[in-house]
Amino acid sequence: MDDERWRPEILWLPTGALLGAMSGALVGVVLLVGVAAVDAAGGGDWSELWIMLVAGSMYGSVAGLVTGVVVGLEMTFLVGRHLPRERARRRARVLGHVLPPLTMLAPFVVASGFDVSGIDGDATWWVVVLAGASLLGGPLARWVAGLATPQPRTTTGPVA
Repeated sequence: MDDERWRPEILWLPTGALLGAMSGALVGVVLLVGVAAVDAAGGGDWSELWIMLVAGSMYGSVAGLVTGVVVGLEMTFLVGRHLPRERARRRARVLGHVLPPLTMLAPFVVASGFDVSGIDGDATWWVVVLAGASLLGGPLARWVAGLATPQPRTTTGPVA
């Protein structure tokens, strides 16, 4: 077989989980501190801000870890070692913007029977979470693709 065959990049699994947990913690903190700020603007107080910080980072990191593992598994097969480094980085950036929000939305859409019209409540938190996942996912995925195993040789045949 030649060197151009498809090969998965296993580096995406651990880095997807790690970067997902860190990104989720950041997005969780931003979301819950935003909730605390809206509450404070409505007459509440900032006395429980530290609870929002801890809860946001804990829940966000768990959600980010799960999302990162699933996205890492997807990227393992979609951005393999068979790609030249620059093509892998471009593909990883695009998929990093698209896959995390889709991965987070998929269980809710499937569970609702593809009928999202019945979802009640304010959609602002969805916008914050999905935008945060998309904005952080692209650049981080591009960075990881640059760390991947060096591209295969382009020569075919025996090398003396």
